[in-house]
Amino acid sequence: TWHSPPFRKMAGTKVTRKSSPYAPLPFHLLRLCQFISAAIVTSVVWYFVCFLVHEHYRLPWTFIFLLTASSLTILALFVSSALYQFRTLPPTYNLINNAALSVLWILGLSFLTWNVGWTITHRCAIATWLTEAGIMVCRLFKACTAFTVTGLLASLLALFLDVQTHRKSTQLGQYNAMHEPDVKRSIPIVSRPAP
Repeated sequence: TWHSPPFRKMAGTKVTRKSSPYAPLPFHLLRLCQFISAAIVTSVVWYFVCFLVHEHYRLPWTFIFLLTASSLTILALFVSSALYQFRTLPPTYNLINNAALSVLWILGLSFLTWNVGWTITHRCAIATWLTEAGIMVCRLFKACTAFTVTGLLASLLALFLDVQTHRKSTQLGQYNAMHEPDVKRSIPIVSRPAP
């Protein structure tokens, strides 16, 4: 019956989540840097996109790559956070995500420095930008460039962490598989008495 001891023990047993293979401190610190960088880049680029659309200008590829990289970074962080919280985040899944995001960040930064690289090396002054609105645009470009670099570095470091974690998990799996037959042989077989 359901009130017998074996069934009571099974009913009270909770299914535990497999522990994460990632080291907590670098994992969460890098993800925080990724999120902050992506959020700031998304906000700045979205400001420029809204202005260009309102003035009926074509969107440059620089903004398209940056907006794609930053938006997908935020989306990937939310999805992987859900996996980390409720299931187990596989290093392979995170490795593919960070590799793709790193490529997008590299493309965005390349286009950005190619088109507005002169802004980084010049001061945001009236003599160069003529108006206060121009100075604000200069500062936004510098902020966008700085956090694009931060987002790229954070993604590359996260990718390096994924590679290291994947290697450790693979080596640990091979070690456990090698010792599993020995454990099975060491378990004594107890025959049940005849009724």
